[in-house]
Amino acid sequence: MTEKHLIAYGSLSVAAIILLAVTFSGLFIAPAGTINDGEGAHGSHQEVEKGPHGGRMLGTEDGFALEITIFEPGIPPQSRVYPFFNGVALSPDQVNLVLELHRFDRVDTINYSAQGAFLFGDRIVAEPHSFDVKVRANHKGKDYAWEYDTYEGRVEITAESAKLSGIGLEKVESRQLVDRLPVLGQVGFNQDTVNHVSARYSGAVISLSKRIGDYVKKGETVAVILGTESLSEFRVHAPGSGHVVEQQITVGETVNAGQIMFAIADLSTVWVDFTVYRTDASRVAPKQRVEILPLDGTGETEGIIAYFAPVGDGPSQSVTARSVVKNPNGILRPGLFVNGQIEVGRVDAKTVVRREAVQTFRDWNVVFRNRGSVYEIAVVELGLVDGDYVQVLSGLSPGQSYVAKNSFIVKADVGKSGATHDH
Repeated sequence: MTEKHLIAYGSLSVAAIILLAVTFSGLFIAPAGTINDGEGAHGSHQEVEKGPHGGRMLGTEDGFALEITIFEPGIPPQSRVYPFFNGVALSPDQVNLVLELHRFDRVDTINYSAQGAFLFGDRIVAEPHSFDVKVRANHKGKDYAWEYDTYEGRVEITAESAKLSGIGLEKVESRQLVDRLPVLGQVGFNQDTVNHVSARYSGAVISLSKRIGDYVKKGETVAVILGTESLSEFRVHAPGSGHVVEQQITVGETVNAGQIMFAIADLSTVWVDFTVYRTDASRVAPKQRVEILPLDGTGETEGIIAYFAPVGDGPSQSVTARSVVKNPNGILRPGLFVNGQIEVGRVDAKTVVRREAVQTFRDWNVVFRNRGSVYEIAVVELGLVDGDYVQVLSGLSPGQSYVAKNSFIVKADVGKSGATHDH
């Protein structure tokens, strides 16, 4: 069993105290038979007695003592308690024991039963290990009690300091969130607006008034051809407005009747083809909204899924979802890649916080709860993310006050206070 997963509850006489590295930051041990003054992580640290099983001792002057351990390698953090009398191990069935963990928002009561050489708790000691502890034991009709506090991820910040630091509080709320599927897309020409310019008669190209990249208005002359048979000049006009995106002739070249000379594309709308992998294909359908953002982060726009391919691509095991997107400023350039977010559904989330409220603490995602001047972590499981908001699947309840703005300041204060421990 590892020392750093042990809960400390009390001490023997002062003469029996030995030096021990306390890994629960903020650990406070009350003298035997007394109740501490609540200083906990904010008061002085007392040295504690280490038991024969690597646990922490609490005891009384009449010789009754308990060694309490929490967390064994390979099992969940479920406590084991070893009873003693005058330094000799007691049979655990001679002791009745109840432990209360008074947490930020609830009380966890742990009842113990004899198992082998120890008393075994009936519930896991959930993280974080931050609580006011009350221990109640009975041995041969005599009651024993200890109280202390140990805090992890908790800090006190005055209202004035919180205001000066810009710490903003909100209530955990319920909100409808949009479920979006992230996809990668590529911009292409809207083939419905691409016009191909061809010669009506065979002849030699004697002049070109437009070249690739130029903008052309409908009806504007793009080339002049000298007819092979008539030896007369005739003009070739643009069938529609747009940019010349393809040029297949040069001056002096001979063209045949019907031969494609130019391709003119109207870029005021474009196609954006998104790659949807087979694992997500069942979630995508025509008429779904899609948000589009170029990879350089500029020119966000939106569109509708107009076409979802009935066949897939074998090598990539994906399906194409196409959106016809307005492009009045020409930001979406054919050939370039874009990020997309396809709206695949909506969720009525019971518990939602602002995205900026989420911080990391040890290897957890946490949100800082608030009660008056007290701030403490809530270990949260996150769900759907929608813009500035994120769904919380566990760890918080609707209506709780939490730090919605500048939560990093609270995290920094927790670090400075030492209200943490290593596992």
